[in-house]
Amino acid sequence: NMRQISWEPVSESIALRWATQCTPGHDKCRITKEFSSVGQNYGLLGNDVDFPNSKGIFEGWVDEIKLISDPKSMIANFQGGNWGHFTQVIWAESFKLGCGEIHTNQLAIKTTITVCNYATGGNLLSGRIYEEGEPCSKCPNGTKCWEGSSYPHLCALKSDDKKP
Repeated sequence: NMRQISWEPVSESIALRWATQCTPGHDKCRITKEFSSVGQNYGLLGNDVDFPNSKGIFEGWVDEIKLISDPKSMIANFQGGNWGHFTQVIWAESFKLGCGEIHTNQLAIKTTITVCNYATGGNLLSGRIYEEGEPCSKCPNGTKCWEGSSYPHLCALKSDDKKP
């Protein structure tokens, strides 16, 4: 049931607007006309010399897997913790993404702030992060794996496939 993610410009705009406010934490107002459930990852890195790149922020989100003592059991029964950025990144039902990034000196050091909005939002308590099984065996209604797709093992609408 793992969905292909495609870019969503409205979510990007909302993420960028939140990043420019330099307010640590998650934006409480990120739903859109199209999506009533939007998850969000917020990250910042700073140092005295140069602006860090967002790759380090994303790697920090993914590294949260190391904080999960039993990842296998978490797949079928999400429980909150210090790994929510990671689980939002891999949440199967999220299929639209918009991110914004800024560089600022307002926080006393050279800081990069990255905010990403995901629709449909994940991290639902007791929810299933993804369905285990063969790729394409449990695609949501209206989606399937498309032969010749750039991502042939992800569930997608035909309109989702944009060649990189």
